[in-house]
Amino acid sequence: MFDLVKNAQDKFPGDKRILYLDIEGHRNKKGGFDTDMLELQKEFLLGFLMEYLHEAKMPFASVENAKEQNNNVPRNLTIQGSAK
Repeated sequence: MFDLVKNAQDKFPGDKRILYLDIEGHRNKKGGFDTDMLELQKEFLLGFLMEYLHEAKMPFASVENAKEQNNNVPRNLTIQGSAK
């Protein structure tokens, strides 16, 4: 998803970006999303990537950025694990 956003900014600088996310499977026993897919939607997409989007449509929620989308998309993404 990060590469999609970065490539969209490179090819269409400053255009409004809307990300559509479909998720197949990844359900828990109660029918909700498993932990990984909840984390992807809430923490990564909403918590980080949303800054660089105008809007995101995903199973968890459809969200429009309350601020102007940030067009200064980082060149690289670094993910660090948390200490437990």
